[in-house]
Amino acid sequence: MRWFFLTLALLACLAVLLSGVVSERKAARMSAASTLRVLVAYNPALIDEHGYVLEAYLSVLEEEGVPHAAVDLYNLRDVSPDELVASVPALILPDGLCRRLHSSFTTWLDEYLAAGGALAVIHDAGIMNQTGALLPRSFLSRHTGVQHVAAAHAGDRSHAEGGIRFVDPASASFCQIPPGKLDDDLHLTGYGYGRLVYPIARGRLEPAAPDAAPRVLAWTTGPSTGEHPAVTVRGEGPGAVMYVNLPLGHLKAYGDDLPLRALLRTFTGTIVGMPHLVPSPDGLGTVVINWHLDFMDDRAALDDMSARGLLRDDLPCSYHVCAGPSVNSPGDGHGFEVCGKGRPYIERLQQIGEIGSHGGWIHNLFAAEVQSGAWDADSIAVYVSRNNACLQEVTGRPVREYSAPAGVHPQPLMTSLLEELGFDCYYYTGDSGSAPNRSFYEGTRLSDSLVAFPVMPRAGLASLAEMDEHLALSADGVLDWLTATSDYCRRERTIRMVYSHPYNLVKYTHDLDYRPALASWYDELSALQDAGELRVRTMAECTAFLRRAWDTEFSVSLADAGAMLSLRNAQGLAGVAVALPRARWTVETPPGCRRLVDERETVIVVTEDLDEIEFAANWH
Repeated sequence: MRWFFLTLALLACLAVLLSGVVSERKAARMSAASTLRVLVAYNPALIDEHGYVLEAYLSVLEEEGVPHAAVDLYNLRDVSPDELVASVPALILPDGLCRRLHSSFTTWLDEYLAAGGALAVIHDAGIMNQTGALLPRSFLSRHTGVQHVAAAHAGDRSHAEGGIRFVDPASASFCQIPPGKLDDDLHLTGYGYGRLVYPIARGRLEPAAPDAAPRVLAWTTGPSTGEHPAVTVRGEGPGAVMYVNLPLGHLKAYGDDLPLRALLRTFTGTIVGMPHLVPSPDGLGTVVINWHLDFMDDRAALDDMSARGLLRDDLPCSYHVCAGPSVNSPGDGHGFEVCGKGRPYIERLQQIGEIGSHGGWIHNLFAAEVQSGAWDADSIAVYVSRNNACLQEVTGRPVREYSAPAGVHPQPLMTSLLEELGFDCYYYTGDSGSAPNRSFYEGTRLSDSLVAFPVMPRAGLASLAEMDEHLALSADGVLDWLTATSDYCRRERTIRMVYSHPYNLVKYTHDLDYRPALASWYDELSALQDAGELRVRTMAECTAFLRRAWDTEFSVSLADAGAMLSLRNAQGLAGVAVALPRARWTVETPPGCRRLVDERETVIVVTEDLDEIEFAANWH
């Protein structure tokens, strides 16, 4: 028996030794790595419960073209921060996955920040010890400058729900929030919801010297919550710390992509200066204009648009059509009737844009039956397929784009069905105000290939009819919103989609006329295109590019005074671009590329038909 226990003890010691050897090898590999990347850290004990959060972060970083990797945060303790910071200039501690930390990790972070590293602390990171007990003081408050309410004593009162209000327009812009997602008081809003309410932590700024205090970019709001820091940035020695009082990964995984995407872009690009692929064709911002054609009145509205020069060859739009002859019930005769009276319109529109499917054949009935759950997947498929068949008969082309009548798009059913029916992309009222993405639902990415195009709202409204009916918004107000959207796309080199209906331009609740505003915006877009500052593209064109960009292998290998950037894609690299923040990088234009420069970034765009390219850049 004694030998049995001795053997067990020896095996346990051997296991510990082997674990230490493996850990040392991992640490050695991490220290010796010469590839620049951002690390997303996680506590392995929390993966089973919050692994979906990690998937959300990795999905967004992949789509934004940021070199990255996931890492067990306890392996970091065996790595020298001074050595690691050269190849890992930024570390992200996500919501959910880092709520339990060992106190020794904060000492490692002290050294990492002192060496010049940057840290993003998200929501509940560091609020518990290893056993899951709430701490009276967060392990990370000394880094963020924000202290949670004494959670160990406050319990449920340490967290609440509240809105998010940015301090000023400059702070919202710094955080890359589109103007359309903010109301007049700079609160975050959602399409159809008005001011959004989020789970937040009660907290306060730590007393500090003025030069050490965090800069508050946004506060939480709400009658029951009061104001608490929501987004802050703080310099810590040569390093920097961003704190976000929102469960960003959870929000992304449950249908709100924008907060995570915008703040990751701000942290990795603006604060850290990471090179990244540009998620938009030719390194330029792109506007997608999506028109929904619901019923017969849209035919007369299209005649009016044509007469006023609002159907333009140089501004290709996505035209989604409900093709049947009826709207509310079979035989009512109020439909667009693509395979009858509507045929000449579709033949014209397919020459200046992309024809997509607006749901299933009979607009209002389809929306009502799908929303009520009366139709199963097979019934829905019959109507969508019938709509597609009519459109294909007229256009002679497969239907690649989809939009839901009345926005009725139950997940995951509809996205799974669209993938089976061969669509490439779809209009989406979820993730409002964000970029095209592979959307999540209840913690799971819906598709690895189908691309969702979220609607860009204006403070909770999106179509021109809504702005007329609910706000009586002036034509100047509409033009301001449209211009702000295209300016945002141009400045941030990203894609956003706006939508409406042709009949919205001829039928008004109030004494308004939005056609001059649309004409002025179209002229602005055309001028920006001619100047090489912006693109107007269809959903299908953007989808084809994004799929290729997401498949591009991109790496940054460190060299003596800088780095070697490498891009590879067997499908071709033409139009794929790399952005390098000017505060950190200088670069010459390599052969086969062109160079774009603005106040923040130098962008190298591949112009020739190459499938791989390498070029050097200097990091300072």
